[in-house]
Amino acid sequence: MLRRSRRRWFFRSLSLLALLGLTACAHSPDPVRVSLAQIGNGGLTRWTGKAPLIVEFQAGDHLPIHMELSSEDFALEPSTPALELVARRHCFVRFDDHGIRTSSDGQSFDEPKQPGSFRIGLNASPGVPPRFDVIVHAARR
Repeated sequence: MLRRSRRRWFFRSLSLLALLGLTACAHSPDPVRVSLAQIGNGGLTRWTGKAPLIVEFQAGDHLPIHMELSSEDFALEPSTPALELVARRHCFVRFDDHGIRTSSDGQSFDEPKQPGSFRIGLNASPGVPPRFDVIVHAARR
């Protein structure tokens, strides 16, 4: 009798887990798709931040980079350096719970073949004035 109740408990638990898994999968929202040009014209009004966001870039699109430093000890000169991200080719960037991934077709956002990296530090080489490096290597598809 005890074995039968344990078996019943096991199958009920397994069924409940399967149902929860299906429910979780069924409620994943469709991504919101928008071009970079649309973002500047109110194109993100339908994005609530809960669904994945896919931004389409055209070759030559410029996206200004805002850089800010808040420090009692240091200042950034110029205080707002003019930097821009320029799209080299037509591509898509997906922002979701798994991070930021790129695609050339807007459909397949597979894991990158080579992950990206970020490095920040002081560069001091003999005969060269020291400098503060911020180096970003994007993931490779």
